[in-house]
Amino acid sequence: MSIAFQILFWLISFTLTVGILFINIMFLILCKDLEQDYVNPIEFTENLNKLVVPEYSAEGLLCAVLLVGGHWIVGLTLAPLVYLNVKRWMQHRHVFESTSAFNVLPLARRQSQVKLGCFALLFFYLLYSFVYFLVHFSTNGSKLSADFRFDIAEGTTV
Repeated sequence: MSIAFQILFWLISFTLTVGILFINIMFLILCKDLEQDYVNPIEFTENLNKLVVPEYSAEGLLCAVLLVGGHWIVGLTLAPLVYLNVKRWMQHRHVFESTSAFNVLPLARRQSQVKLGCFALLFFYLLYSFVYFLVHFSTNGSKLSADFRFDIAEGTTV
């Protein structure tokens, strides 16, 4: 793979992962506001329904980017979540209603907490993989890496 493709892959995957983390944090803040009576159920569902489409599309795009980028295990791990999102979308269960906001709140909050934890782990995995890629590229793939090597003894390099 070319270096431009790799850089584009890392840029897109980091951006999508941070975006999903931000959406889940916003969801948890909205849930807490509803529990504390800072916001009424109508405002809660209006704000929450604005986040559903970006979250679903970011999760689907991240899964596709990971599969195209060669991170098969992580991409296939996200595939059931994307399937669940598509299934909810097709059954029109992706929209929250203000009349059932308090009934759905505990389950939705728990799902968001689990997603937040999983995507935080994914973010750190991607960060580790990116650093590994940079180290590998700087030692093996770059023409400038020879400048950083020095001779310990004649004929050997580090």
